[in-house]
Amino acid sequence: MPVEIARLTGADRKNPQRFVGREESDDRNNLPPIGDPPEYFMIQKPEPGYARAAALRAVWDECISMWPHVRITDRYVIETICRLKCEERRAAMSGGKLSSGDCSTLAKLQMKMSELARLEQLKAALKEKGDKNGSDPRLAFLRAKGS
Repeated sequence: MPVEIARLTGADRKNPQRFVGREESDDRNNLPPIGDPPEYFMIQKPEPGYARAAALRAVWDECISMWPHVRITDRYVIETICRLKCEERRAAMSGGKLSSGDCSTLAKLQMKMSELARLEQLKAALKEKGDKNGSDPRLAFLRAKGS
């Protein structure tokens, strides 16, 4: 269990010996960036599938600008979001709609990526404040939230 999660859940106070000598990790920040879009997003005109690839690339760029924290480990999630978002837009243009299962999956994935972005913002804010006096991270979270 990462130290950050242990602090939030109280596990570090329940079993402090488990966390002796362990430091908070910035594992996500040590990972390489997400990189370029997948190969099949890169089909060029006049090859077959160009229009779909261009739409997928556009959604990829939207995702990267919305969630700049994404890393290589998020690659498949972003790819899935791109495919589902393109299907949703294509269906909307033809008067149809995305299946309820696909719509639910898309909403959940987008929500998870947004939650991850918020977590990254909170971690950065806590680092900036230099809150190393051992205070409860839940209180720091509430302070950052403005409650």
